[in-house]
Amino acid sequence: MPKHHKKKKSGSFLTTPILLAILAVVIVGGLYVNRKEPTVKRLLEQALPTASEEIPIAEYLASKQEIQDAFAGLPDITGDPDLSWNSNQSEKILTLTLTKDSVIGIFQVTVRHPETRWEFLNPKLTIKGKDNALSSLFVTNVAFFAASPTSAPLKKPTFTDDEDIYIKLALHGAHIDKDGANITQSLRIFDSENTLIAAKAPLAKFHGTPSGETIPFTNKIGHLPAGHYYLEFSFRDESTKAIETHWQEIDVRTPPKAIPQIKRVSYASEATFKQTRMEASFVMGETTYLKMILDGFKPTNGKVSGTVSLTITGSDGKVVAQKPKFAAFTQSFDPQKRITVTGSFRLNDPDVYLLTFRIEDFFTKLVTEHDEKLLVRLPKK
Repeated sequence: MPKHHKKKKSGSFLTTPILLAILAVVIVGGLYVNRKEPTVKRLLEQALPTASEEIPIAEYLASKQEIQDAFAGLPDITGDPDLSWNSNQSEKILTLTLTKDSVIGIFQVTVRHPETRWEFLNPKLTIKGKDNALSSLFVTNVAFFAASPTSAPLKKPTFTDDEDIYIKLALHGAHIDKDGANITQSLRIFDSENTLIAAKAPLAKFHGTPSGETIPFTNKIGHLPAGHYYLEFSFRDESTKAIETHWQEIDVRTPPKAIPQIKRVSYASEATFKQTRMEASFVMGETTYLKMILDGFKPTNGKVSGTVSLTITGSDGKVVAQKPKFAAFTQSFDPQKRITVTGSFRLNDPDVYLLTFRIEDFFTKLVTEHDEKLLVRLPKK
């Protein structure tokens, strides 16, 4: 991340910027969780036996950018965790000693489990006698997608300049009261020269009761010119005013033009596509309409031509439908005109289906494949 992107606040302990802190979490986060997480989990379960789910202490420490910066990397938990009552005997205070090289810090957080979920209150990190308040919010399960948010997640966040960029992530630690959680998400995009090129506030809002321990966000960023970019996601808990900032880096490249491929998939429940769906989720028996934008077909004699075949597979691995020519086209070549094809089908059994599209250039006979996932659910009662 560019250095000036980390705004130092009064009393901040961000002394060592880490350009690839998120990558460090991915590489060594699993080792970190395996070191002390069982000890922390047992300690909390003994003190608060009503809880049975996983205690995300190690996940929190491994996901907080401020902690990564303070220790110039991922710290170890040393010694035994300490758990004691707070002054009013209603909550527990967890204290951990964190070390890395010559840096020693004391992490402290109040934990409580009043009903069905853990709550983190007033987390702080103390280094050299200086207290640094932290937010209880943190981000995990980051995944990038091209073409649609139901396609296969990318192994690396690398896109082409004509692909739509999608990102999914999960937010932990939101305050939940009788009205549920109230979170506002914003986004700023910086280029490799640290120039702000786009901002959207709000990007998304969540107001309600989460179905699980986290609040999922699915964002469409659109497409960007070729280059290297920094994405700054901000989450504001409107109930507690807590703010969490999360960074990701992506690369956008100019693709080769002679490979047939799907650049975008849109889903709708009607053939007009007046209202498309962010998620490929339909009720059993409902017609699924798809619109696909294609690219990479080689013009021959002033024309481009190709087919899209479709194979639908159930979660048990069995093929439930095959459509050899789900969509086909032949049109005059115009570099300024998109190739758009549509198709539809209906599935009557609830399941999570894999849609495998086979895209073939009629003239070059080149073939590529593209996978999507589609949920067919029972109707709401």
